[in-house]
Amino acid sequence: MACKDRGRDFMRGKTGGLNKLTWFVLFLLTLQYIFGIIANLYVTIPYAVISPARTWSGLWVTLNWSLAHSPPILAAHAGTGVLLVLITCAGAVRAFFMKGMVWRSAYTAGLLILLFAGYNGVMFLISHGANVYSMWMSFAYIAVLAVFFGALYTAKRI
Repeated sequence: MACKDRGRDFMRGKTGGLNKLTWFVLFLLTLQYIFGIIANLYVTIPYAVISPARTWSGLWVTLNWSLAHSPPILAAHAGTGVLLVLITCAGAVRAFFMKGMVWRSAYTAGLLILLFAGYNGVMFLISHGANVYSMWMSFAYIAVLAVFFGALYTAKRI
């Protein structure tokens, strides 16, 4: 078995399983969007719980609070966001072992956009619901959808 064949077995074909992973990410993005809308409509952010510190440690404290002590829908929204970042990281690592630039570019851009959305989500909590952070999360959602649907379309055509 040639070295090229072993690499192909490792990657499980031309797309390396990234088509399925991308569809799963898109499913999670849909859930994330639904959870976010419900949380935005029905969750009141308590002022006394969240630290107003806008430092990196303050961001982590706020993220931890949203996962552990917030109302269930907000915890689901934050948890899905963390899961999306972790899965996109795994997809980015997998994409860097592939030859084509489509998946590398898509997962790198997707990861950066999701981190941007997560940062704005935490800032939304710290600011007790400032609408500008919600707007940036929505723009990031549209951008990451475009990136992953574009990658699926481009990979299909190659």
